[in-house]
Amino acid sequence: MNTKTTFISALLGLLVGVLATILYFNVAKIQSNDQSGNSAHSPQPLYWVAPMDANFKRDKPGKSPMGMDLVPVYASNQQSDSPGTISINPHVINNLGVRTGKAQIMSISEPITALGFVEYNQDAMVHIHPRVEGWVESLYVKAQGDYVEKGEPLYALYSPELVNAQEEYLLALTRSNKSLVVAAKSRLSALQMPIRAINELTKTRKIQQQVMFYAPQTGFIDNLNIREGFFVTPSKTLMSIGALDEVWVNTEVMARQSNIVQLDMPVSISLEYLPHESFSGKIDYIYPTLNPSTRTLRARVRVANPNYLLKPNMYAKVTIDTTVYQAQNDLLVVPVQAVIRTGKQNRVVLALGEGKFKSVEVTLGQVFSQYIEITQGLEEFDEVVVSAQFLLDSQSSVNSDFMRLGSAQAQADVINKEMSMQMDMSQSVWTHATIIEVMRDERKLTLEHGELSEWGMPSMTMDFMVVGNIDMSALRENMKVHVEIVKTDMPMFTVNAIHVMSEIKLGADEEMLIPLDHLGHAQ
Repeated sequence: MNTKTTFISALLGLLVGVLATILYFNVAKIQSNDQSGNSAHSPQPLYWVAPMDANFKRDKPGKSPMGMDLVPVYASNQQSDSPGTISINPHVINNLGVRTGKAQIMSISEPITALGFVEYNQDAMVHIHPRVEGWVESLYVKAQGDYVEKGEPLYALYSPELVNAQEEYLLALTRSNKSLVVAAKSRLSALQMPIRAINELTKTRKIQQQVMFYAPQTGFIDNLNIREGFFVTPSKTLMSIGALDEVWVNTEVMARQSNIVQLDMPVSISLEYLPHESFSGKIDYIYPTLNPSTRTLRARVRVANPNYLLKPNMYAKVTIDTTVYQAQNDLLVVPVQAVIRTGKQNRVVLALGEGKFKSVEVTLGQVFSQYIEITQGLEEFDEVVVSAQFLLDSQSSVNSDFMRLGSAQAQADVINKEMSMQMDMSQSVWTHATIIEVMRDERKLTLEHGELSEWGMPSMTMDFMVVGNIDMSALRENMKVHVEIVKTDMPMFTVNAIHVMSEIKLGADEEMLIPLDHLGHAQ
């Protein structure tokens, strides 16, 4: 290789080196600028939380009570959904058969339909009692339900007391003593001797051994309690006579509808036995108490019955027209199927769109056949789930705050709840402990815990209550745990959260530390 060729090769190598150096510094500068720019615009953490306990929050990096590095939480990590909001895949929604309906304002005038039963008009019911002791010599009505006209004979009675009273009356007539006559005649009347029998006695002056008694009104025989030859006393009801020109129809109304039923409300009555007949009337009386066995309110309707078509003990369908009471109401209602009643709380599942659902608490008003009034908890046009809502509610209600989205009061309640939680957390401490005894039925633990310097308490062994969200079935004696202890109004301190840090034997000389396992935490 000659000198010229060598020189050219060296010169080219030098140029390549210079260009590489310039390119390196330019790239480094660009990367430096990018990094400084990214640092200036990188998102800042809102706070730091423990990896195993989201309630353990700090405003700067550090260690969790278990010695783990705190995890930063950024604004992009925050859930915009309120507590209890769940997301369901559209395919799953379709498979579950989820249907929704709207909360809407309606003017509902729904008649009340109830069961009724016909009975005698008790105001026109006559009960037959004797005024003397005696024996029934003749009975002219043979069966319950017999029809009698006013003045027809019912029975003939032999009574020694009536015989003696007749003798006294005849003696007074013989003596022509007006005072005695009046007194003796009054006694016969008081003993209920018929006026026609007294007149015959006065005319014939002959004592009647058997006195005939007659029907005081027209009607049907009921409660026939005697037969010929019976010995009767004044305390015994011989029979009753009920008129059917007007009957009572008593109806049983559900307790939740009792505030709607009012006097003089128009009523229509129909019976299966009389498919082509209908009767009308008005509510005449509302009984002051509920039926203790059926928990229903009883109301009475007077119904004219000139042809005796309505008979006692018939069942009837009673329809009460409540238009006058309900016409002015504009009610916010949802379908009956949408409401979930738990005994302690009434709630519905809101459909939030995009496959999201949330359980919210509601206050109920009037209950109709197809709709339920909502007095608090929803607004018009809110969409609620009317089928498969129990499955959705079982997931949402686990950690839901049961407050409606967008409500100013609900937002205020959430803020107050968070402030309250923060105050509660200030009354809690974490410590290592060993489980001495597990009392599952009483939800108690006996713990040998370390020093609680925040509260000035030394290491000791004592009993603690356990919150309901912690699964105590996984706890065993001699377990090493890390617990959060909370001060409450109860006499005992409460275990609010547990992390298990225990050991199990794998072999004769082999041990393994169980990974941290968050058994539970109070919601």
